[in-house]
Amino acid sequence: MEKVVDVPCRAKGIAPNITRGPLDSTVIDGMSVVLACETSGAPRPAITWQKDLTGVPATPVSSRQLPHAPEHPVATLSAAERRAINLTWAKPFDGNSPLIRYVLETSENNAPWTVLLASVDPEATSVMVKGLVPARSYQFRLCAVNDVGKGQFSKDTERVSLPEEPPTAPPQNVIASGRTNQSIMIQWQPPPESHQNGILKGYIIRYCLAGLPVGYQFKNITDADVNNLLLEDLIIWTNYEIEVAAYNSAGLGVYSSKVTEWTLQGVPTVPPGNVHAEATNSTTIRFTWNAPSPQFINGINQGYKVHKASPCPERKPGDSRKEDAGRRGREKAREGEEGDPAVSEIIGSSQAEDT
Repeated sequence: MEKVVDVPCRAKGIAPNITRGPLDSTVIDGMSVVLACETSGAPRPAITWQKDLTGVPATPVSSRQLPHAPEHPVATLSAAERRAINLTWAKPFDGNSPLIRYVLETSENNAPWTVLLASVDPEATSVMVKGLVPARSYQFRLCAVNDVGKGQFSKDTERVSLPEEPPTAPPQNVIASGRTNQSIMIQWQPPPESHQNGILKGYIIRYCLAGLPVGYQFKNITDADVNNLLLEDLIIWTNYEIEVAAYNSAGLGVYSSKVTEWTLQGVPTVPPGNVHAEATNSTTIRFTWNAPSPQFINGINQGYKVHKASPCPERKPGDSRKEDAGRRGREKAREGEEGDPAVSEIIGSSQAEDT
């Protein structure tokens, strides 16, 4: 995760303070005594000693120590930048040695502390942390460093949560496969977790006829744990374009790249037209016909089948069957289970004499 920071610098004074005052001492008359006094503040306070309202010479002694922890750290959402948090603090006592830098640490979503910025300007008392992830919470702490070493960390800031944003990446591994001549199965995986930008609420699937200027149809999946959908009531043997996008409470994310898939083939729904039969000799009949329109073939034309009906027996006097043989043949040709291809009417032809 890339972090970008703006570090404004400003000088700020620290009120002088006596951190360790002189102690009462008992000494033999005529002997000398050493009185010590330690102070803090910025700029460094000057110390003067007086006895009976008269100044007493003093030798300044600097006692260097670790810097104190920065005070009053506060983290707030930035009003000027998206995905950014402003952090402010008060400059601490420097341990009688100039500060070299601050070390800033963060905890994301209650994870262990990690170093976010290893060298913040020692004169700064605020920083803007950019490049954070939407819908995640952040907590900060920092410590000061001088030439003695690294001081104690400040108190932790209050945890600050960034608002949700729509997903910034599409669902992954989108695949489609034809299941029947009127359905296609579409499957996918969620967007990468770092791009979900919130809790996913579901998916939108949009699809249309491939390569045609037609509008989309939409399906809404309201369960984010569902990663597949069977598109039904489609057109037989037709190519479709399909896209998938995830959404959360902030809105709809990015659609995936288009995947295309065909529904499976169906049986032809109209028979060949203009069927003619011609007897070429006593044992051969020539058939001719026109192919059905491609839109009614519902697949790839694999060829044709010619069905031969059995000849009708000659009628005898008193025969009770009065059904016309040609009509029976036509009805027989039209019979069949659901899904059978359309069959043309049976055409009869008289035999030609051999020459």
